[in-house]
Amino acid sequence: MFKERIAQHYARLGRNQKRIADFLTQEYREAAFMNGSALSQKLEVDPATVTRFAQRLGYAGYPELVREIQELVKEELKAAYG
Repeated sequence: MFKERIAQHYARLGRNQKRIADFLTQEYREAAFMNGSALSQKLEVDPATVTRFAQRLGYAGYPELVREIQELVKEELKAAYG
């Protein structure tokens, strides 16, 4: 799960990557609807930083990471609304 991966790598992330990590951990429901470009604009980081962040966590790229976030949100919605 993405939160565990973030926790494992957090201490070794750079400043901008920590901003991404914090946002994804705290605001993952919002992030589930954002592509990498939108995320980079919101956090005022370079789009390549978003891609490198996802790769640092072991994903092929941001799309793979955001799919995992979307799956979590889907599961939460199923649990809440049956």
